[in-house]
Amino acid sequence: TEELVVLAWSAAASSFAQDCLLWIQDEMLKRIPSNTLHDVRSEEWIKYYQDILAVIWAYKFADTLSRRLLGSIWDFVKLAGRAIDSTFLPVGAASTTARNSCPDFCHPFIVLDMPDRCVIAKPPGWEIHNDHTECQLLSFVRAAAGSSCQIVQDAGHSHGFLHRLDVPSSGLIIAAKTYEAYYDLQTQLRAGRVLRDYLVLCHGQVPESLSHVSAPVYWRTATPTSTGQGKPSRTLLNVITHARHLASALSLVVVRIETG
Repeated sequence: TEELVVLAWSAAASSFAQDCLLWIQDEMLKRIPSNTLHDVRSEEWIKYYQDILAVIWAYKFADTLSRRLLGSIWDFVKLAGRAIDSTFLPVGAASTTARNSCPDFCHPFIVLDMPDRCVIAKPPGWEIHNDHTECQLLSFVRAAAGSSCQIVQDAGHSHGFLHRLDVPSSGLIIAAKTYEAYYDLQTQLRAGRVLRDYLVLCHGQVPESLSHVSAPVYWRTATPTSTGQGKPSRTLLNVITHARHLASALSLVVVRIETG
């Protein structure tokens, strides 16, 4: 499926490749197993899963994602997640207990707690995981969910986290408590069913007419770079107001991440 990913993103970046996108969709549907799953914890399966998510993202970017393709992939990955969950002894639904009804926002707290997923408020200064800072959101989730939540121990599945926020940023983070929920949420994210809006204070004066930024982005080092190479990316903007501090211009902008 790797060659289909490359072809899908190339076609998604072109406005003259609709026939190619239709062919890729038909080919992808043929390659999705109907009901037989092999070792869903193998590196081969994880690579296949990442590839089909990348295809979904490419079709979403091109606004050509069909219900048939999305439904087939959605059913398949949730089935795979259920198969992984079944390899663990049943211990009941993981319940996050670290809810703070009156948060000071110096520490994380649970905003929404469901049997298979939760939403966490991340304060500034906290990292999701990777141990680059002392304050780790992963440690909070492990303590809150307890030993019954197996996915939080699994680095190969991002410890259940759906996405990230930079350490200085604050905001909501979605985390899965089961593999089925993780695959379900990742599919929703790639298909554009999960909206991510951020309030950003920018240096400089962002033009009010600027409504979106589209640029190819790739990772060369630890910082994403836009040089005309890489995968297409798109971010929507809404300029709220402008301000000035001393000699510096500032812009308050609402940003919606569509890719990346």
